[in-house]
Amino acid sequence: MNRSGIALEAIRTRIFSGNLRPGDNISIPNLVKELGISRQPLNEALKQLEAMKIVEIIPQVGSIVITPKKDDVINFLYIFSAIEAAIFARVAETAQLPELKKLGQLIADDYKKCTKAETDDEKSEIYRRHNRNFHTGVHAAAGSSVMTDISYPLWDRMDFYITVAIGAHSFVPRLPDAFNEHAEILSAMHTKDIGKVRQLTERHVQSFIKEIS
Repeated sequence: MNRSGIALEAIRTRIFSGNLRPGDNISIPNLVKELGISRQPLNEALKQLEAMKIVEIIPQVGSIVITPKKDDVINFLYIFSAIEAAIFARVAETAQLPELKKLGQLIADDYKKCTKAETDDEKSEIYRRHNRNFHTGVHAAAGSSVMTDISYPLWDRMDFYITVAIGAHSFVPRLPDAFNEHAEILSAMHTKDIGKVRQLTERHVQSFIKEIS
């Protein structure tokens, strides 16, 4: 990973973990000292986050974590659910058994990790990573770079909205249901029930709306 990538991952982790909250100023001097890199890769990373609508760069002020509007979050989730449902439905048509078994093992392994985690922070982070890995695993099973190119850039914003609009701790009680929803989607993929896969995927993504409404 190059220095810009290191900087991007460091800032993303702080935001998605809730250590940096909406309205917080991202301290470049602190990151320079902590990461041992120059300002340039940090500025490049911040520009990427600004393009994702996660950070706002204000001249003479600094870089601020954006405070998203509730309606923007809800509208994004509706759009994102439709995109993911289309990709998942396509995978239900084309996926091979080994690919589906691999996704099933991912669900089982991560759920086990989540049940063993001691704090809400640990549980939230395990699920956040699982959710992204499950969805990107489905995308990989589609074998379509077009689908991945469309969906993947939206995932940082999805993680951001989950952390900011819902909050890590308030989502913890719903984690068993969230894992179960992945299992139900996967089961429908095994039977190639395309309509059910599409319906379950849209419902799964849109379930986050209930947490913020």
